[in-house]
Amino acid sequence: MMSRQLFHIIVIIVLLGTVSTIAPAQKSTLKNQRINGVNYLGPMYQVSEIHSISAKETIHSNWVSVVPVRLIGRNDFKLTYDAQRLRWSEGHDGILESIRAAKAEGYKVMLKPHAILEKKPNYSAGQRDKAGDAIWRGDLSPIEESDWIILENNYRDYIIELSHVAEIHQIELFCIGTELREFIINREEFWKQLITEVRSIYSGDITYSANWDEYDKVRLWSYFDYIGIDAYFPVSDEAIPTEKNAMKSWRKIKKEIKRISQFENRQVIFTEYGYRNVPYAGSRPWIHPQQQDVSNHIAQNNLYTAFYRSFWNENWVAGGFLWIWDYHSSDAHTTGFSVNNKPVIDVIRHWYGYPNDDNEID
Repeated sequence: MMSRQLFHIIVIIVLLGTVSTIAPAQKSTLKNQRINGVNYLGPMYQVSEIHSISAKETIHSNWVSVVPVRLIGRNDFKLTYDAQRLRWSEGHDGILESIRAAKAEGYKVMLKPHAILEKKPNYSAGQRDKAGDAIWRGDLSPIEESDWIILENNYRDYIIELSHVAEIHQIELFCIGTELREFIINREEFWKQLITEVRSIYSGDITYSANWDEYDKVRLWSYFDYIGIDAYFPVSDEAIPTEKNAMKSWRKIKKEIKRISQFENRQVIFTEYGYRNVPYAGSRPWIHPQQQDVSNHIAQNNLYTAFYRSFWNENWVAGGFLWIWDYHSSDAHTTGFSVNNKPVIDVIRHWYGYPNDDNEID
């Protein structure tokens, strides 16, 4: 008969194993070096080889985020790659080539899949849209339970496929979702099961990329190794934001992010952050270029500087990935998110290049 002491030992071992499955201890894989990363926008059309990403030499970047993209069908919830609407670099072959190029240049890599909800068509009378009124992926909340199941199964297949890619190519960080607010908040059991299955395949660190307005609503951070945030917080209503005023806005936001980081015992990775070189860039930082936009580099420089001064030397921040580093060189006065060839390069290089003492201290 089993002794009481032996029985207690076995119970403790089982419980410890269960706890580690539910809330894995944060690993040390990424702790030794700050993530000075870029989200990489690869070639639009197929190339035989990506010769250089060039972010290491230009801005001292040490990490690259590679971004696969799939379209979510509004009525069948299938996740598909459409070569007519997406970049070659966002499909399977382009992703593998981007990973190869990044590894060849000595970057560490985050794999960060995006699922984009198809645009809502003009339905005729009587036609039903199973995605409801959702326009953006974060709002997607299928009307019927059966449609939730279909979405879950399709999304699971996509992420499991990428889990194998991440493991085979020794990806250092796998972000298993991006800005899927309603999905991750309303379907927690699915995400718990998905995380368990991903971990059975992939041995590296995992995170989730929460939009700025959802990170404090996600209740699953203990299941991930890092808290991921896409940091498009509104921080200024000024046409040309001053560094001082932007930092003032960041203080309240920073306090809440730090609180959650400490509560969850997880470092924060800003899986996306960035500003365009346009007036009012700090008001709604997520807005994409408009035809009437005019360039303003001072606004972009000040907002980047305020962000770095607020966060970049905090020990509870592991680093982040700016949005975005373009495969193609662009004109300095284009008003998209690309930082290539713009004066803000000097700001980024300064903060990515070495430890700084000119940040704001709590």
